[in-house]
Amino acid sequence: QITTSAHDVAGNAMSSAFASTFSTEEQPVVVTVPSAPQSLAAAAGVRSITLTWQAPADDGGAAISGYKVYRSTTSDGQGSTALATLGPVTSFADNGLADGTTYYYKVSAFNSAGEGARSSEAFSTTSSSPSAPTSVTAVGGLRSVTLSWSAPTSDGGSAITGYRLYRGTSPTSQSLYAILGL
Repeated sequence: QITTSAHDVAGNAMSSAFASTFSTEEQPVVVTVPSAPQSLAAAAGVRSITLTWQAPADDGGAAISGYKVYRSTTSDGQGSTALATLGPVTSFADNGLADGTTYYYKVSAFNSAGEGARSSEAFSTTSSSPSAPTSVTAVGGLRSVTLSWSAPTSDGGSAITGYRLYRGTSPTSQSLYAILGL
């Protein structure tokens, strides 16, 4: 029971009493696994694919500890072994891939309760390196060489943005001389 009293200027007291039952015990917090990451996207590069995604809509009541990335060369074939286990980041670069190959990905989030559902699948096809320039000619002059060439027959799946010029005194001892834009 709690009693309170108030006094006026003349010293008259008024009091009231009420009873209340309350507990100082905290209710347990139930933590569940997070929902699936959202908006998974895959962007191809030369022998690489960069993934980006957004955090799950529901973290399960605990902070997201990290993400697991799953990869396959067939749709929905990712299996149970993660390609990579990451911290709490929302992007991943998958490098060293085969040229011109389609890769399929899913990502899951995990927290202190465990791993949640996987995201929707995203896929992309890696670009290849372009083929060598064709019709290469070199015409010698006084202390100079004039070079000309035609564009490669294959751009590898991406637009040609420039050329690297190598020079040397023999075919086996060349080094990068210049990078030329278009």
